[in-house]
Amino acid sequence: MTMEDTLTGNKWIVGVYCTTDETENQYQFLPGDIAFIVVVSILFTLVVVAAIVDIFIDMTGNQDIRKGPLKYLLVFSLSTNIKKLFHVSEKGARGSIDCIHGIRLLSMTWVVWGHQYVMNFSMYSNIMILGSKTTGLFFQIVANATVSVDSFFFMSGLLVSYGVMRELQRTGRLNVIKLYVHRLVRLTPPIAITVGYLATIAHFFPKGPRAWMMEFGKEICHDSWWKDILYVNNFNTFDEDNQMLDCVGQCWYTAVDTQLFLVAPLLLLPLHFYPRIGQGILYVFSLASVLTPAIITVVGNYPPGSLVGIPPEEANRHMRYLYVKPWCRAGSWVVGIWTGYILFKYSQKKFSLKPWQVVTGWTVALFLATSSLFGMYSYSQLDDVMEYGVMTQFFYGGFHRAVWALALAWVVVACHTGNGGVVNSFLSYPGWQPLSRLTYSIFLMSIVVQQSIGMAKKSTIYVTHKEIIIETCGSLFMTAIAATIVSLSVESPILGLEKLLLGRPAEPTRREMENDDKSPLTSRK
Repeated sequence: MTMEDTLTGNKWIVGVYCTTDETENQYQFLPGDIAFIVVVSILFTLVVVAAIVDIFIDMTGNQDIRKGPLKYLLVFSLSTNIKKLFHVSEKGARGSIDCIHGIRLLSMTWVVWGHQYVMNFSMYSNIMILGSKTTGLFFQIVANATVSVDSFFFMSGLLVSYGVMRELQRTGRLNVIKLYVHRLVRLTPPIAITVGYLATIAHFFPKGPRAWMMEFGKEICHDSWWKDILYVNNFNTFDEDNQMLDCVGQCWYTAVDTQLFLVAPLLLLPLHFYPRIGQGILYVFSLASVLTPAIITVVGNYPPGSLVGIPPEEANRHMRYLYVKPWCRAGSWVVGIWTGYILFKYSQKKFSLKPWQVVTGWTVALFLATSSLFGMYSYSQLDDVMEYGVMTQFFYGGFHRAVWALALAWVVVACHTGNGGVVNSFLSYPGWQPLSRLTYSIFLMSIVVQQSIGMAKKSTIYVTHKEIIIETCGSLFMTAIAATIVSLSVESPILGLEKLLLGRPAEPTRREMENDDKSPLTSRK
């Protein structure tokens, strides 16, 4: 009997992948695999040895040892870094924007939830009736979940603007080279570890009918690993069919964000030294950030957003020429730049809003957020899809990401100035702080974990929204564990070494701290 004889009805063979115990055990360690294992073993050894030394110093009370050469080892200390990672401050640091913790955590959860829907798409047994499950208005929260990434672009612009302006106020200068080096040191080692894992030993773990996909991913990593590390993978990882063949696919975000970060000093330095000229430059940049994607969308006849139901070739074109390009994602980032600048400018001034202004602000923000999130409802369908016109392409394609960021801008300003109410109480809840610190490592490890879990499945899935939510919770839990390991063994130690070797910007004076503490903008109400 052939395999074709076992299939009846409307089923057909799309691919065959078979393994036996012998073939699963035939993999051998290559030099690259051994090198990665050695690097990870050294890191883990440093983490454990440093923790032992750290505990010994505390037991003996000889704290002077910390100031000697051992300080370079102690940055790897597991015990110290765990305390830092899970430290919860009931009162935020001076001038900190506490609501960012909640926004960051919610946005990361949203990203993982959206990815979960497509991670096991080929395993769905009820794929023919997905149209009926994706037609509801509230499914747009998933279908248009790409705005969650714009939340991160917004926060990136906000934090770099706010931080740089405060540094310029304290010292009157900005070491741009150190600013760039700090970012590269902060981001690159965790990416390198993730790339190294996927390019070497990752394919040993999955067992099942989809395990071949990890082997395919390994081959891609061998060819494109350097693109993730150099932050250029949003430009040259596409094939002739416009499919993105990247080692760590989600690192298109770090590439775009880094490219925008390089521009930040050109916008912020004029704002400090020549405010009127700087504001003019920022106005022009803001206008260009929304007109550029609008014009490209119309001229190239691209979809106005990430829509459900569009042909794969259209989705790939949209991804290549719009979704991962810095000039098309700058809208939400520059809104963050403006927000950080406004928070800084009013940090030394009385800032109060009347009740009607607060109500108006929240009403407008809610309208902006819902219009951006649900605006493509009629077009984002598997069945009965409406054709979008030029005006939709221009206005939605060019403006919706910046509009989403404007809604977030009000949330941050309102929460930071004591007008956030219950929203601020939730977003600024101190318990979010440890998970917020893990979001970068979660970002890197989430798809790796989701793929590994999906490739272990040996049967098809009858997908429901409840099933996806349950899978998302499992993925988040496993990802948090993996992210904690990456953070404690790579991210935290590297930042500690950077602080020892390169130092950080000068601390503010006592007078500046007192003035900052008296600011109505940073006080809690």
